[in-house]
This record gives sequence, structure tokens and C-alpha cells, in this order.
Amino acid sequence: MYSAEIQVQDPKIYECLVSESMVYDRSSLEIKDFKEYTLITIKANDAVAFRASINAVTQLLTVFEKIKNLE
Repeated sequence: MYSAEIQVQDPKIYECLVSESMVYDRSSLEIKDFKEYTLITIKANDAVAFRASINAVTQLLTVFEKIKNLE
């Protein structure tokens, strides 16, 4: 089993990512909102699924950051 936790200290990120919280056959993505940060937990059964989940999250974070910089 592979796992990672990512903390993002921007209150708006939770609203953008909450719909991505899912459980798949080989991996899961859980998003929790706390006062100071949003916690993204990724768990996967194998390295390929783990890498795919990490890539999906980093792509979403990149889009969020680019949009944020436009404001």
C-alpha cells in the first residue's frame, strides 16, 4: 500500500477539490477541510495507481494556482 498526505493552506481549495474525493478499485482520494488547511489523502494499492492519483491531484492544484493568479 502506498499513501501520501498533502496540506494546502488556502481556504478556497476545498471547494474546488471536494468533488474529486472518490474511491476507485486501486486507489482512493479523500479531501478534508480544517480551519488552517485542506488535507488531501491519497492511498493506492500499487505504484502505478499511486502515480496516477498524485498526477491527477497535482494537475488540479496547478489549474487552481493559475486561476488564482489571474484574479
